[in-house]
Parts: sequence; structure tokens; C-alpha cells
Amino acid sequence: MFGRKKTNNSLTVLKSVKLKDQSGFQKVELSKSHVSLVKTQEAAKVSLSKKGLEGKKFAVGIIVDNSGSMGSWGFDFYNKGYVQTLTEFALGYAFEVDTDGLIPVGVFGSGFQWASDDLTQDNYRGFVASQGWNGNGGGTNTGGALEKVQELFDNSEDPNLIIVVTDGGPNSKSHVIQQLELMSRKPYIVKWLIVGDDRDALAFGKHIDDNLAGLVDNVDTKNYTGRDLAKLTPEKFAQDMSDELDTWTAAATAKGILTQ
Repeated sequence: MFGRKKTNNSLTVLKSVKLKDQSGFQKVELSKSHVSLVKTQEAAKVSLSKKGLEGKKFAVGIIVDNSGSMGSWGFDFYNKGYVQTLTEFALGYAFEVDTDGLIPVGVFGSGFQWASDDLTQDNYRGFVASQGWNGNGGGTNTGGALEKVQELFDNSEDPNLIIVVTDGGPNSKSHVIQQLELMSRKPYIVKWLIVGDDRDALAFGKHIDDNLAGLVDNVDTKNYTGRDLAKLTPEKFAQDMSDELDTWTAAATAKGILTQ
């Protein structure tokens, strides 16, 4: 995260969950034939261990900007394969922190839709293309997408690690801020991944990283240029996903969002 954080101690907790250890749970076996997933899982284990979180459980979800600027008339992140790359990295990471090996994946433009199937080790190859996503979703209703995320993940019995992939500023910044501050009162940490170098997107990413008035600091912004995405490694992705998980876990525990 970027710098000093603001929090609002007058807010109250809306939901608490137990931070569980993987011991006692049967994790899905990851086939060794999926080399890229195995590498990311191994990198996730190392990065989590450095944060003192090895073996801890999180539910992972990913939502991806499907607005026009992500498509062929904009930055073309879909056809370049960058969105597919990020979904594969997210799946590999999830195998280290989740017990079912399933990732709900959604896209948002003017509207929102969940993928027809969860992302798994059986369908991840070509997953994005199979859904017909290519930057054809119109505007950028990120706030509405975060509402849909909560509708699904509020039912989780684990803390939630939500990955947002976007290249530009949302249609309504105030709506996004409202939803992120609401999520700070529940067991959510949000990884806000900005792809490209849009100035408005970077400025907004810095704002939600530094200046939200939530109960705890629950947003971590990362930026990947096209060149970064082309050479992104499992180790770098795992490091970025694990970054701030320890400080969020400590803060959420102190506020009663997480219990031991």
C-alpha cells in the first residue's frame, strides 16, 4: 500500500468469521501436470510463510473490467492474453489458501455477470475466451460489481480475498468508495490491480489505498503496465497477493472482524 491510512473507529463490525488453519481440512489435490499452477501455489506458500500466514484459509474471487477500453479499441488486454494470465495466477494462488480449488470469476462493464462455471484446474486453459469476454461490456460500473461480490461472498465462512482487475476509473467513484468502506466492516481484503497507466485510474487507486474511512484498511492497490504483465512471474504475483494480508489480518482481528 502507498502510505498513511485513514480509518473510522466509529464504525461497527457487520460480520465476523474465524480465521481457520488448513490443518483439519482436506485440500484439493493439484495435478502436477498443471505446471504453471503448481509454481504459483508453491510461490504462494513461500510468500504466506514470510507473512506468518502459512496454512491460513481465505476464499478467493476475481472480478475483471470488461469495459471497452480493455478491448481491441483500447488497450486490448483480453486479446493479448493478460486477463487470462491473471486468472491463472489467481487460481494457482487459491490452491494454497482455499480448500475447494474453485474461484468464482465475474466481469463488469455497464452491468455484471458471473462466469457460467467457477474457475478450476480442469477448465482454466482458455477460460476467458470460452466465456466470450473481450472488452465488450460498455462502461465501468465497478461499484455495482462490488455489490454483486458481497451478495455471493457474504455467505462465506472464511475471510475473503477479492481481486479486482481494471484499467480505468469507475463510472461512479463515490459508489466504489461506499462499497469498499462497507466491505471494511466485514471480512474482506480487496486487491485492486490496475493494468496499464491511465492517470485517472492510478489517481483513484492511490485514493482508495490511502484515504478510505473504513473500519480497517482493507484495500491494497497494485499497478501492472503492459510490459509488467508480459513478464509477470508466479513469485511476483504471489508476493503482491500476500502483501498486506498480515497487517489486515492483525487489524481485522483487533476489531473483531476475525476471530481465532
